[in-house]
Amino acid sequence: MNNVGMRIKCCMLRLGGQLEQHLGYAQVAPDKRVIACVGDGSFQMAAQEVSTMIRCGHKSIIFLINNGGYTAEVESHDGPYNVIKNWDYAALIDAIQNEQGKPQMLDVQGSL
Repeated sequence: MNNVGMRIKCCMLRLGGQLEQHLGYAQVAPDKRVIACVGDGSFQMAAQEVSTMIRCGHKSIIFLINNGGYTAEVESHDGPYNVIKNWDYAALIDAIQNEQGKPQMLDVQGSL
């Protein structure tokens, strides 16, 4: 595996920054496949970045962890504000890609 790199965002530095960072990495390395693991709360803060990824032709892989809220925040201060509305993510991606990209959805239910 030549020329493989890895970047990890430190937790709690900025809630909702994963997609923007993912887009930045993909922009500077368009020949690479950039992989992101993003929680649903973070995704909802910056979902429009997926549109830019598709428009720019990035070969991104995004693992969306749908756990119903800002789980990282719950560890430091729990409250009802950490629970978010569940989105229909498959429908959202269909709307964003508008026949331009090649998104593939995989729905996995249960605990890992």
